[in-house]
Amino acid sequence: MRALAAIWIVLFHFRGSFESLAPWLAIADPVWQAGYLGVDLFFPLSGFVLAYNYADRLSSWSWHGAMAFWQNRIARVWPVHIATLHIDLVMSLVTGRMGTGLLRDSACSSPPGCCTSPSSGRVGTCCAPAGADRRLGGRLARW
Repeated sequence: MRALAAIWIVLFHFRGSFESLAPWLAIADPVWQAGYLGVDLFFPLSGFVLAYNYADRLSSWSWHGAMAFWQNRIARVWPVHIATLHIDLVMSLVTGRMGTGLLRDSACSSPPGCCTSPSSGRVGTCCAPAGADRRLGGRLARW
C-alpha cells in the first residue's frame, strides 16, 4: 500500500510530462490530480513501519546505534534520490520543460505569479513571475 501511495505521488508530480509524452494518458488526469492525497497515506504508513521495525532497537539509546540508524537511512534514501533526479532530467530534456505546470505567455488573465482558480478549469497553469527564468519553466521558490 505504501508503494502505491509513493507511485501516486510520483504520477502527480510528473503528470504534465507524462501527458506531453502520451496525450492519451490525459484520461487518468482526475486520478493524478488527487496524487497529493498519497502523502496523507504514505507518511502514516511509513511512521508505522519505522516504529514497528525500530522499536526494539531504539529502546536503549547509544551513539553507535544512532549512527548505524542514520547510516542505514541515508544508504536507503540516497540511491532513490539520485535515480529520481536523473529521471526528472531525462523527462525535462525529452519534453523540453521543467515543472508540472505549463508556462503561459504574457497574455495571462491572472496576476503574475498567481495560479488560476479551479473554477477557470486551468488548475496548475501559472504565469511566470517577474524575473523568472523561462528555461526553468518560470518556477521560483514560493516559500
